[in-house]
Amino acid sequence: MGTGQALTRVLPLLFLLALPVRAEFDVADYEINASLKDDRQRQQTSAEIEAGRQRELARAAEEAARRQAEDVARQAAWLALPADERLLRTRCMPCHGLGPVEAVRHSLPGWLAVTLRMKYANKAELSTADIWQISLHLSRRLPAGRADAAFEWVSLLVAIPLILIYPLWRHRRHQRSQ
Repeated sequence: MGTGQALTRVLPLLFLLALPVRAEFDVADYEINASLKDDRQRQQTSAEIEAGRQRELARAAEEAARRQAEDVARQAAWLALPADERLLRTRCMPCHGLGPVEAVRHSLPGWLAVTLRMKYANKAELSTADIWQISLHLSRRLPAGRADAAFEWVSLLVAIPLILIYPLWRHRRHQRSQ
């Protein structure tokens, strides 16, 4: 490395080191007691600082009280909801909110199909009791029209025998192939 290259690298560093020296700071300008001439000024400044600190503490306490009141109100509103509605919101809202749920209407078989699909296809954590409770609640809260309800009940009546017959049909088919 040549002398010119070394100077182009070192010279900017030297300027950076010299800048604070050029600033001409006087430490006395930053000392509170040095700028205050008498005890009265010192006491007044200390009182102003303490009053500011007390205002900040009071503001922080008011903010904490406001947040606590909001939490209590939110909790009271939550507990005022029926148990079925709380279960629906606890189980359904974490994944997709209530918008998609409230956009459709089904009868009990339709809501059972939806909740079973959520459990088995989408791996939702739903117990059998949850499935029944949510389906019953939604069938009352968001009922299907007459034609849709009739179609869902007829579909259920057709599906049940098919579901029961399918294992027997597979067993007979398996026996014939042997």
